[in-house]
Amino acid sequence: MKVFMKYIKLFAERFKAVVSVIVRVIQKILITVLLFLLYFFGFGLTWLIMLIFRKATLLSLKTKKDSFWKEAQGYQVTMEESGRES
Repeated sequence: MKVFMKYIKLFAERFKAVVSVIVRVIQKILITVLLFLLYFFGFGLTWLIMLIFRKATLLSLKTKKDSFWKEAQGYQVTMEESGRES
């Protein structure tokens, strides 16, 4: 019976080693494929969408001024208020 248990332990250790190698190979393949898909869809499609819609979005932002600065509305800036804030 001890001999039989010895062979079972040996088989279990070898099986564990083989399964470990198989799992590592599958992980490397899956990581490579999934990262490729992430980069392709994440960056590739984002680049394509920006390429298509870039002119429309950028042209709508242009103004006649040299700056996109918008003046604040609803309060007046005086020297007293400026001194109090700082």
